[in-house]
Amino acid sequence: MRYYPVLLDVRDQRCIIVGAGAVGERKAVTLLNCRAKVELIGKILSSTLADLVKEHRVKYLGNQYNDFYLEEAFLVIAATDDSALNYRIAEDARRRGILYNTVDRPDLCSFIVPSIINRGDLIVAFSTSGKSPAFAKKLRMEFEEVFGKEYEVFLDLMGRIRERVLCKSQDSSKNREIFEQLVYSPVLGWIKKGDVESLDNLLINLLGEEYSLKELGITVR
Repeated sequence: MRYYPVLLDVRDQRCIIVGAGAVGERKAVTLLNCRAKVELIGKILSSTLADLVKEHRVKYLGNQYNDFYLEEAFLVIAATDDSALNYRIAEDARRRGILYNTVDRPDLCSFIVPSIINRGDLIVAFSTSGKSPAFAKKLRMEFEEVFGKEYEVFLDLMGRIRERVLCKSQDSSKNREIFEQLVYSPVLGWIKKGDVESLDNLLINLLGEEYSLKELGITVR
């Protein structure tokens, strides 16, 4: 295994994208969803990127790349159709110790981006280590139906329960038993079917009235 799997916290981090087409747009939207500070360099902006710049959600640095833009950046993504420019960006970032990704050139990357399924706080990633992005995409599409919206609700529920349970400062083995009972219960299926009654009964019987869906602020549709 060549690559070490890791999740980056890019909140409030300065992330540079060079290239303002469809690929740059996808990268920008994903980084914005992760609350990064996105800055863009590109000659012709996609309509979505142009709107993001107008809304001041993305900072536009201009149409010409210069290495001084990388000062104090957290990472840079080279998403242009100019292979020589992409190589230059990668080299500039490498010299500065900045994380860098060159789209479609894993040999010019310090990190590569997997194909992902995102359901709230659940992230399922598929990577072929750069050997076949098309196959990673195929796998992601096949599993999108497996991981439905119920997983987002389930993790929201588990997060709220976990926070309350841990505040009680009870024995860690007891906490682990509670969490495992919930994880291995039919909760996911009940959420998918919208079976609020069964779900509420389990939570109240296992944890008490204060853990009802209403008390936890969880809505199941």
